[in-house]
Amino acid sequence: MGYASDEVRKIHLPLYDEIYVKVKNRVGKILLKYKKARGRNPRGIALEILDTGYQVIRDKLLAYRVFGKAVLGDEELRTYVSTVLGDEALKTLRVVTYLPNRLRNLWLTLRREIEYTPEQGEEINQSLRQVSRLLSYVKRKRKILQEALEIKKELSLLPGLPGYPRVVIVGPPNAGKSSLANKMSKTKTKIAEYPFTTKAIEPGVSETIVKGLSVTVLDTPGLLSRPNEDRNIIEKRALAAIKLPNTIVIYVIDPFSTIMSLEEQLDLLGQVINLNPNVIIVINKTDIDKEKAMKAKEEVEKRGYQSILISALTGEGIDTLTSILSTTISTMLKEKGIIK
Repeated sequence: MGYASDEVRKIHLPLYDEIYVKVKNRVGKILLKYKKARGRNPRGIALEILDTGYQVIRDKLLAYRVFGKAVLGDEELRTYVSTVLGDEALKTLRVVTYLPNRLRNLWLTLRREIEYTPEQGEEINQSLRQVSRLLSYVKRKRKILQEALEIKKELSLLPGLPGYPRVVIVGPPNAGKSSLANKMSKTKTKIAEYPFTTKAIEPGVSETIVKGLSVTVLDTPGLLSRPNEDRNIIEKRALAAIKLPNTIVIYVIDPFSTIMSLEEQLDLLGQVINLNPNVIIVINKTDIDKEKAMKAKEEVEKRGYQSILISALTGEGIDTLTSILSTTISTMLKEKGIIK
């Protein structure tokens, strides 16, 4: 589902201080009404205070349940969170989905204390203490609520992904990924001469790769060849894009890189293929030195891979790349029964 991240982004996740203020205001209005009322029913008012505090807190925590289930139930979002933030983030989402249930159990226990305690004229004070206990439950969950909010903030960096399937452009820093994305689609990716310009996944849409079909083209942050445990969060965002369902990867090799040797780039290619075997390899920057680009192509072929020579700057080889992409996408759609 292409717009899951947009829907998740709209969910408001309140933290403890916001919940506390809301409960205080709502309970305060009931107390004000109680002071003005004639023929007061202390037990009834006490229950109203407790129930109101509970309803306010429950409604706020239900947002976390909706958020958690939305992420856990969507393969794309679940993959993104797991790759970028780790499995502990998924555990956090599972925990927050149960918070309203546990709050309800506490509320029912506290309510019975009021219902079955002989009237002693202290019911209202008792209910205020019980509302404080409900708030204390939320306060003890401050950390996990904050963690859920951080997950939501990270997901806000994942754009709505229209189009099917997706083309993900990956490779080492400063390899020309953004230039290629801009050449192939309508993107707004910033391009600079220095590496690590792209910090998050940048989407664009192409109407020309496959006639009559909108194809999402994703530009990603640069990757280095190193173990996953050594990667920073920016690199993990690129890995998440590679692992998104129904994606075709364009792996960009830079024969002129001063950041990574060709050997390191080929090692990184192997890591990418392990994550997603649907990879098209391009040798970029042929406009600088065609002979050196050809030597890089030969090294790629020694590894058993085919590649395309391109220049994202001049457009050389882009038509060939687009043709191969079109065929690959059409084959994928036929295999999935989307087209005949």
